[in-house]
Amino acid sequence: MKTFKIIRMVLTVVDVVCLLAVLFVPALEAAKHNFFVWLILGLLTLYVLFMWLVLGRRNTNGYDAESDREADISKELLSQRNKWYW
Repeated sequence: MKTFKIIRMVLTVVDVVCLLAVLFVPALEAAKHNFFVWLILGLLTLYVLFMWLVLGRRNTNGYDAESDREADISKELLSQRNKWYW
């Protein structure tokens, strides 16, 4: 999961830098008026937004280290209860 966060951050930085470069770098004045440059930047921006909004959600099912530990304790208690004592 950590690599996904790194990829998401790198794509976000690349998207912001590209947008700012097209808008403010004088050498890229021709790119400012090119439809395909804006199409590619728009698609990249939509993809980054998709990654942040949909894929970036945390797991809301309540599974974490504490709930796993509680489940292990419950499993152990149930297994001890179900033992046959002579």
